[in-house]
Amino acid sequence: MTRGAAVTVTAHGQYPSAADTPGRAGGRSRLLAAIGGAVVLAALVAGCGSGKDAPQTAAPAPSSTLSAVPHEIGRIEADSQYFGYDPKTGYLAVCDQPTLKILDISQLDQPREIAGFGNGCLGRITWFSSAKRLISVDGVVVVVDVADPRQPRQLDQVSGWLMPVDGAMALTRDAVFNPSGSVLAVAESGGVMLHPGGLDGTPKTLFKGRDALALAFHPAGRTLAAGIKGGDVVLWDVRSAGSARKTATLHGHRGLVQTITFSPDGSLMATGGADQTVIVWNTADLAKPVKLATLDMHEGTVLSLAFDSSGKTLAAGTAFGTATLWNLTDPAAPAKGAVLKSGYTQEAYAVLFRADGTLIVGGNGGSRDYLVFWEIPGLA
Repeated sequence: MTRGAAVTVTAHGQYPSAADTPGRAGGRSRLLAAIGGAVVLAALVAGCGSGKDAPQTAAPAPSSTLSAVPHEIGRIEADSQYFGYDPKTGYLAVCDQPTLKILDISQLDQPREIAGFGNGCLGRITWFSSAKRLISVDGVVVVVDVADPRQPRQLDQVSGWLMPVDGAMALTRDAVFNPSGSVLAVAESGGVMLHPGGLDGTPKTLFKGRDALALAFHPAGRTLAAGIKGGDVVLWDVRSAGSARKTATLHGHRGLVQTITFSPDGSLMATGGADQTVIVWNTADLAKPVKLATLDMHEGTVLSLAFDSSGKTLAAGTAFGTATLWNLTDPAAPAKGAVLKSGYTQEAYAVLFRADGTLIVGGNGGSRDYLVFWEIPGLA
């Protein structure tokens, strides 16, 4: 399929069964035309499917203001459950091994490939819109300049330090840019490194000796939150990478902290981990964050978190493939909303809200991975 061509849409209201999915035996292939051979989309209309493999939603709790039931409106099949999204352009970065591809999804039923990038497809993909950078992480970090998304170019590849015991390279677990793109923080098996100047400066060791799995910058860009093995979340003032200082250590999780995110205004932080909980923190005072609520998920390890643009709705993706919505109008008393479950995802590794309120959930579907799009009434 040539670049810029639209994807063929499934018959209105039809859901593919497991037998119809590429890579599984049997069935008809109602689906799919391909972008570059591996990235495909099927437009879905919720409420019309039937059978055990049809996407399903659980009704929201009565206390939630998310009163209408969300429904699935589309999905993209890809080589990775991770994706990057740029809210300014509406472009989506997905993995089509070994190529990182950028799609225009302004019309969800007709996505267009606008660029492909070499060997930039590793694992976790994150698009840092304000920094004009795209990162792919899987043991190492590939940094891509997307100032012009139609002409992406690799800037650098960052590897971990040598471990002092056996000389092995530390595995990179996460990497984030601050909003201006002036500092790159890299979480590794053994600590966190800061790269001042983005990639131009000399790397600085923030700390060593404890594994870090998750990172997030506060929207103001001066504070870095790091999830540490053992359950702690540590905040650092990194206005000067050469003289970064610890400002707070937060306790509450039992086990690995897998994911961290801040609300758009920075007043709240949410953390999730292997203990199957999400903790909501008041971060109005970054020197003294206050625990507001602990959300018991009971749906496996919390793998991903995202706030909507208002900061009043939180989505939590889990190892059971669910994405649970929480109403944080009163962040000290969150109300549980819908529990979204698609027949295509076994683990929800990535969640993200678009500006129009659409929720994108990236998950492992067994032989293939999927990005599933949900319309959330009331969030437009």
